[in-house]
Amino acid sequence: MNLPRLSSTGLRALRCAAGLAASALLAACASSPQPPVKAPEPTPTPPASAASAPEPVLTSAVAIPVQPSGDVVTTRLAQRPLNSAVLNYADRTRAMSPADLAQEIARLGDLPDAVRSPLEELQFAVALGQTRNSADLNRALGATQRVLGKSTDEALALQPLARLLNMRYAEQKRVEELLDKQNQALRDSQRRNDLLNERLEAMRALERSLNSRPLPGSIRNIPGNNPGNGTTPHQAPSP
Repeated sequence: MNLPRLSSTGLRALRCAAGLAASALLAACASSPQPPVKAPEPTPTPPASAASAPEPVLTSAVAIPVQPSGDVVTTRLAQRPLNSAVLNYADRTRAMSPADLAQEIARLGDLPDAVRSPLEELQFAVALGQTRNSADLNRALGATQRVLGKSTDEALALQPLARLLNMRYAEQKRVEELLDKQNQALRDSQRRNDLLNERLEAMRALERSLNSRPLPGSIRNIPGNNPGNGTTPHQAPSP
């Protein structure tokens, strides 16, 4: 198919028309409205309780000293004069003579157990512990146990010291019983040694008596040869 040829004027007109069409298209695109941009959604706010709670912070464990309660402080304050009274009494009884100590034990021992106060019970135990006697140690242990069994304020204040004295007297009693057993075993051993020595001495005496006796058929037992019977000994004839 033969197309008609365009002249230079027609080509120029066609180019101008195409440029105008492109310019119109660009203008139309620039004037068209752009789509709205969506706003970012707001982040949900946590509840007030969760927002106010601080995040846990990991720290090293620190020992916080516990303050004693009012009852503990009161008990400690009450212990001071009572403990001082018992310790001062122990110093005083330690310097007593045996006669004065026996008189003091008799004075405290005459008081009934129901009337004797916890302080007097510990004083009685301290005085009994000065005698170093097994029977008195048993009485001292009984006095400390009576203090431990009471629930009065004075007894509660003195119970730590009573517990200490109870342990000390129990240990002293055990040691003294062990010492008595050792002394008894030593005495038994000494008694056996003395008995063996007596038997050995008797055997030695018997041996000495046997050695002092004349043997049978000796010259002293021949008749006429004993110079103690009043006769002269037989003389051999001269050659």
